[in-house]
Amino acid sequence: MTAITGSAWAPGLGHRIRWGASDTLTLTKRSLLVWYRVPAYIFFTVIQPVIFVLLFRYVFGGAIPVNVPGGYVNFLLPGIIAQTAAFATFGTAIVLAQELKKGVIDRLKSMPIARSAVLTGRLVADTGRMLVTILIIVGVGYAVGFRFLNGAGPAVAMVVLATVFGVAIACISAFTGLAIGDEESVQSFGLIWLFPLTFVSSAFVPIATMPGWLQAFANHQPVTYVVNAMRAMALGGPLEPTLWPNLWRSLIWLAGIFVVFLPLAVRAYRRASLWSYGCRAQLGRERPGGRSRRPDMSPAADRRNDLSRARAGDRCRRGGSGSPADARRGPRSTGRGRRHGG
Repeated sequence: MTAITGSAWAPGLGHRIRWGASDTLTLTKRSLLVWYRVPAYIFFTVIQPVIFVLLFRYVFGGAIPVNVPGGYVNFLLPGIIAQTAAFATFGTAIVLAQELKKGVIDRLKSMPIARSAVLTGRLVADTGRMLVTILIIVGVGYAVGFRFLNGAGPAVAMVVLATVFGVAIACISAFTGLAIGDEESVQSFGLIWLFPLTFVSSAFVPIATMPGWLQAFANHQPVTYVVNAMRAMALGGPLEPTLWPNLWRSLIWLAGIFVVFLPLAVRAYRRASLWSYGCRAQLGRERPGGRSRRPDMSPAADRRNDLSRARAGDRCRRGGSGSPADARRGPRSTGRGRRHGG
């Protein structure tokens, strides 16, 4: 007999890119279906920034003097838009933490899809959701007196800059969601770092009105650079000379965030999947009622394995022992029982 041999076909780079893009679009559609199935989600996504617009426009606006064309409402809207783009990323962290906890990410990774599609699909969906929210806030701003004073081109550039800023913050949120793995902890952590970063900036008040020690931080953080660049794009006039210094500083900050947190998010995605696999492997070997699944084990070896499984299950439930080594430890416990079998 003669054996028919042949080389396995390996897809080229073009095929892999097309498959990855197709998988990303499929998972993007899956992420966006929540808007169709849960319409209240749209309402709660938009209502918070609308409340901020109305609150600062009609409650605090009269008490905050600003020196920009159009008054405080024109000063306010670029800051509200930047804050909206940042706060919209809470959903990225919370959903990834929920899907990790429920095992959805591992089920997706077991399918014949591009591994990157889980993260990229979520980021693309959140980018679309963020863009829709920003456009709604611009419409609400026009209803309360905001006006673009620098033409259509800079107005579009302002929306693009706000969206890119939101995607950069979404990378940080994806990392925290996958690294922490619990939706309640993720939400609390997001409030801890994102609220001070947006409020201690030029988003809502001139930095000159802050204490001197606080101005040092507010003047040199990314939200201030992004908001100042957006404000100069929207209003022009006396703010035009501040556009390019703030814009290039904003782009440097955003590029740094992408360079640092995008690889960290990918790494957390891989490690989180291994941790979840290890916990399911350990918990799946727990046996109700103490019944042995292996009749060839001696009673002493069976008791030792039961104790080891119980301890591993406790660590997994508490969220501890999340190293990939735990995922590899399971088969060796069965091997020990085999050696002691009689």
